[in-house]
Amino acid sequence: KILKRLIETVTLARKKKYWLKRLDKAGVPCAAIQNVAEAMSDPQIIARNMVVELAAPDGGKPFLAAGNPIKISDMDDTLKDARAPTLDGDRQAVLDWLDEGE
Repeated sequence: KILKRLIETVTLARKKKYWLKRLDKAGVPCAAIQNVAEAMSDPQIIARNMVVELAAPDGGKPFLAAGNPIKISDMDDTLKDARAPTLDGDRQAVLDWLDEGE
């Protein structure tokens, strides 16, 4: 408990950028823990198309959501129908598909 308290006191005294720089310089593998807003605006996440804009199902304001995390070279992962799903929105299509299997 004493060591934990000491580490917390020291690390909380500086911003995370400070610690990332110091640990990186010392050769310690590390990464920041990000909140949702930080993760969604991270340049690497954006460059990999891992944040997508979806249309609200009720026609409201579009919103950002997580994109496909699996990337395969030469495969277009752009969303063709960028809309948020709705409850039972594809129900009939799924039931029709299941019926075809019988």
